[in-house]
Amino acid sequence: MLADKEHCSHELFAAVVRQGRFDLLVAMPARPRSAAARSVLHGLPFTEQWAGFATVQRPFHFHGHEDLPLVEFIQRSGARPADYLFEAFLSTASRPELPTLTEDYPERWHIEEFFKQHQALGWDRAGT
Repeated sequence: MLADKEHCSHELFAAVVRQGRFDLLVAMPARPRSAAARSVLHGLPFTEQWAGFATVQRPFHFHGHEDLPLVEFIQRSGARPADYLFEAFLSTASRPELPTLTEDYPERWHIEEFFKQHQALGWDRAGT
């Protein structure tokens, strides 16, 4: 399952893990990073996928919820350390980073476009 930043919550991840049938991938909201946090990101063992794009994954848990182990995917864009931009995604499962971030996650737009175009169908009508 794929979701945007506004759905990134401990409650959602806990429910998906509890049900056990799906994996969930959600963009993490951007947050201001301290100099120490930026230093940690710069020190991670990123894999250069192509010029200006690198990825890494690491374990993650929500503060106060160490019992819910998740995986954080981080993509780094930029050619020089001074220009690096980081974007993070949270998942219930470890998987190859490149297809997850460049193929799987962008697929959510097709779903959003469907609902935008076909909203008039309504939820109470069956479609085929």
